Amino acid sequence: MADADIGNLAKDASSCIAASVWLLRVRKFINDILPPHNVPPLLTVMDVVVPLFPNPKAIPHLWSYTSCGCFLQAGDFLAAKEAGGVY
Repeated sequence: MADADIGNLAKDASSCIAASVWLLRVRKFINDILPPHNVPPLLTVMDVVVPLFPNPKAIPHLWSYTSCGCFLQAGDFLAAKEAGGVY
């Protein structure tokens, strides 16, 4: 193995150690510091905020013209100017 290869391995090992230390600090923060304040990291509750699959609660409904047509005729009785519209 060449000296340059050994140098790259050492650099890779030190960056790996630095990443491991950082990860331990983040885990300590998440596990020890956040819980008393009741503020979990967003990534840990993201499945509640944005579920993997949609779970809609709304029930679609199709309105028929015959049952709602009387409401559409309201414009015949009240002009836009009378209603306060700007036309």
